[in-house]
Amino acid sequence: MKNLRNILILFFVSSTIVFAQSQTGRDKGIEFYEQADYKNAIKVLKEAAKAEPADHTVHHYLGLSLMNENKLKDAEKAFERAIKLNPNFAGSQTGLAYIYLRRDKLKSAAETAEKAVALDGRNAEAYFVLSSVYLRSGNADRALENTEQAIKLDPNFASAHLLKAHSLMNLSLTNQDYKNRSVRYGTAGDSIGKFITLSKNLSNIGFWQKQRETLKFFADYYTEREKNRSAVAPSADDSSTPVKILNKKPAGYTEKARQASVSGFIRLLVAFSEDGTIKHVLALNSLGFGLDEEAIDAAKDIKFEPATKDGRPVTVVKTIEYTFSIY
Repeated sequence: MKNLRNILILFFVSSTIVFAQSQTGRDKGIEFYEQADYKNAIKVLKEAAKAEPADHTVHHYLGLSLMNENKLKDAEKAFERAIKLNPNFAGSQTGLAYIYLRRDKLKSAAETAEKAVALDGRNAEAYFVLSSVYLRSGNADRALENTEQAIKLDPNFASAHLLKAHSLMNLSLTNQDYKNRSVRYGTAGDSIGKFITLSKNLSNIGFWQKQRETLKFFADYYTEREKNRSAVAPSADDSSTPVKILNKKPAGYTEKARQASVSGFIRLLVAFSEDGTIKHVLALNSLGFGLDEEAIDAAKDIKFEPATKDGRPVTVVKTIEYTFSIY
């Protein structure tokens, strides 16, 4: 939410009507927020909100601080209060839309993000939320459209480049369109590279580097499938059997995800190798908070019988899904 924060700072600086008592508390709370000291920011901003309940900026920063502490229900209330006090501030609408997205309330997230865009057409974060909603809803084309708009507005928006990669991976293609699938996976790999380069203090950089390498594997896989189709005419007596999954254990749920109340699903592209092992797994979307890694680890433990062609085991690619819910 870096750009959202910058917008809010500009708005705050331009505001000329303040109350001395709340100004001190508000300034201190915002200072704590800027220092990423969210616990103290929450404490000070709550007091400022009591002193000046009509100050929407206080409630807004309180919402941002609560969101960073994964207190989503309280953050939702703070943003709603800020919007009630100033419904024309796009930053509050975007913050609330992001909370709805985190809580998997996709319809509310989309409606609120649309309001933010209507108020501020240069709000990259609002386009990011819209793209996330479209991707989770299975509309990768609209997801890519909104992600590219977010990147156009802010080329250094790291998470938007990652979302673009996932949008490219999920674009509708026929099962036999190997060439375009290979090209799109290659482009998605470039986007993940930009995400890695632009991200600061990326704790799981090794995971994303591995995912970039996995994208190259699948791009090469589909390139090879295209070559084989062009070189070998199908035989009338070809026989084959599909891969048979024998055991698929559920993926683990991380404590970080639990604290953040994250729900949703992760779709994976899995290469079921001819030798009965799974080495390459690609996350087609991301929930974060360690859930991507949990899903991939679970997929690698799947027990299966390889597919066969003309009686010989062969490597095939299938899409599988893991669902994560808060109970």
